[in-house]
Amino acid sequence: MTSILQTDNPHGAESWVRAAKDSGLRVMVGIAVGGKRFFESLTEHAHKLGFLDKNVSCGHCVWMSDNDIDLIEQSGASVVTNPASNLRLLSGVAPIAKMVKKGINVAIGMDGLAFNDDEDIFAEMKLCWYIHKGVGKTPEGITSEDVFRMGTINGARALGIDAVTGSLKVGKQADVVLIDLANIEGVFLNDNIGIVDALLIRGRASDVDTVMVSGEVLYSGGKFTRHDDKEIIRKLRESIKTKKN
Repeated sequence: MTSILQTDNPHGAESWVRAAKDSGLRVMVGIAVGGKRFFESLTEHAHKLGFLDKNVSCGHCVWMSDNDIDLIEQSGASVVTNPASNLRLLSGVAPIAKMVKKGINVAIGMDGLAFNDDEDIFAEMKLCWYIHKGVGKTPEGITSEDVFRMGTINGARALGIDAVTGSLKVGKQADVVLIDLANIEGVFLNDNIGIVDALLIRGRASDVDTVMVSGEVLYSGGKFTRHDDKEIIRKLRESIKTKKN
């Protein structure tokens, strides 16, 4: 959708906006990864087209003016930050702290293996927290709880499924991740460090012991229950070698 917003043909962009609205589907669009579109930002352009609303998630949002942030807030759209990808591609650092303080729903994404080599949500949350904690003892940064929400319930809100999943609550779907705390606690973990801080500081995807989706255990003890991932990877590698030859 980003390329549609950047086009010189306004009718093309408008037709996409109408199609998105008419379908009732949620839309993901990359915005403000770098620079401006002619004499206005992509956020301003999307706003003029009537594109921004609660069904839209805006990815990246790196080069955002205060006016851009206000437009996102007023529209009810979500923001999906991709800190590792943005740093890897030299795009910059999104003004996430400003957005959080404005009450914008900010979630965390990883932008795929092409731009994020490990796809570890714990590493992504840690990086996001460290970047946006602020400098010195200032109140300008975001908290570990802010970041944890970005990686859980805020992502569900961005997808429009927060009434079903994203948090552990009576009546919601039984989507649960169990973490083995052995490596996180290590030899010593200060009693003053809360569990959320500990997860962000020391947690890794490899610490996940069990994943339950809608009450069904799909991953347990380091193994998937429905398929053999190692066998799938082996077959993919063989297929790639065959095509190369």
